[in-house]
Amino acid sequence: MDITQRRSPQLSPEPLAERDVERQKSVVKEHLEKVKRERTYIMQTRRDRNMTSFRELLDPVLTAKKKEEDSGS
Repeated sequence: MDITQRRSPQLSPEPLAERDVERQKSVVKEHLEKVKRERTYIMQTRRDRNMTSFRELLDPVLTAKKKEEDSGS
């Protein structure tokens, strides 16, 4: 085997490809984590808004019950 046929480990494309695959995996993982954080924030915001709307809808009922309890005591 002459020198041009032998590959040194540093010049082999395989480690580079492995590093590239690992980098791609980490980039995808980071992107998924970012999307998850954003989606979680959006869902929490919607939940809070919906709870506020629901409480506003119940407010007349809750106020009436509270007045009944206060007058009954």
